[in-house]
Amino acid sequence: MSRLVFHPLTSEPILVAPERSERPGAWGQSGTASEACPFCPGNEEETPPEISRHVDGTAWRSRVVPNKYPALAPVDGVPSHEVLIDTPDHHSPLESRDVAGWIDMIGLWRERVESHAARRGIESVLVFRNEGRAAGQSITHPHSQLLALPFVPPRLEQESRAFASAGSCPLCAATASSSDATRLVVGARDGIAILCPSAPRLPYETWIVPESHEPDWRETKIEAMATAVRATVRALRARWPAAAFNLALATAPASEPKRGALHWHLEILPRLTNIAGFELATGAWMNIVEPGRAAAELRALLAL
Repeated sequence: MSRLVFHPLTSEPILVAPERSERPGAWGQSGTASEACPFCPGNEEETPPEISRHVDGTAWRSRVVPNKYPALAPVDGVPSHEVLIDTPDHHSPLESRDVAGWIDMIGLWRERVESHAARRGIESVLVFRNEGRAAGQSITHPHSQLLALPFVPPRLEQESRAFASAGSCPLCAATASSSDATRLVVGARDGIAILCPSAPRLPYETWIVPESHEPDWRETKIEAMATAVRATVRALRARWPAAAFNLALATAPASEPKRGALHWHLEILPRLTNIAGFELATGAWMNIVEPGRAAAELRALLAL
């Protein structure tokens, strides 16, 4: 059974989840071509009993199931680690999807976040997606994951403190037309901006950000968000066709007192370089690409 512990020197939260060692690819091994995909139609019995599904006629369009190898134990009998299978198509890369496909995926995220945000003991709800083995994807069938956390992630805590101490929102400044940072804005449409952060952790790291200050991403129009994310992923794939990447949603914690300071953003993190000794030893990051260069390259490739 998983448990939450804290680093004895830094107080960083650490999930000890022995069940995760049994999942495919946990130790770096690759599956075989003959193995049946547990997320494909016809193999529904290979997953735990589903939490929900959306259907087209008699066929399912999306399914939500508890993670078979959870990083978090259920709370009051409710699974806290879910797999969001947003398509029955095993071969459906994100860059090939139309806007409607992205709307379906983000709509499923919103539905599941809303189901957990008001639960007792839940401090934050995390949604993320791993694309490619280098990004941690162990099953190639398209899917996202949700974790209903009993703590606020340290990065969200740090962002809340940074916004409070600054007295203004850095992301609002970054998307403002009068800002010197506009060279890092890749594009904008329908109230959503695409930008390369001024201090990216990874080369070509890109954020999807509302131009107005919105702590909670559920207040944003899904179509505008879907259009921006799709355009960004397609631009990154055009620049780096084989790159793995992570999508991670940074949004207001479920705990009400901490909500107002944050400005939600969806982080798109290409995995073009390795996290190595420097990052692990220091907690700092080393980036080999100037953010202005990354923004200029992506701007030339962008098609909103």
